[in-house]
Amino acid sequence: MDTEECRVDLYADPCCPFAWLAYRWMLEVSRERPIALRLRPMSLAMLNEHRDISPRLP
Repeated sequence: MDTEECRVDLYADPCCPFAWLAYRWMLEVSRERPIALRLRPMSLAMLNEHRDISPRLP
């Protein structure tokens, strides 16, 4: 079994509930596997501010 630590950079928007779930899941994984988890905050709003994205309709 390979015990070398793997670095994981998780880019996540703090306002996104799915990103929060992914972060919590990765914390659980880090208890079982040798990973170095690094949270990288980013903003989806800033990332997409110059793109013409139509709002989603229900």
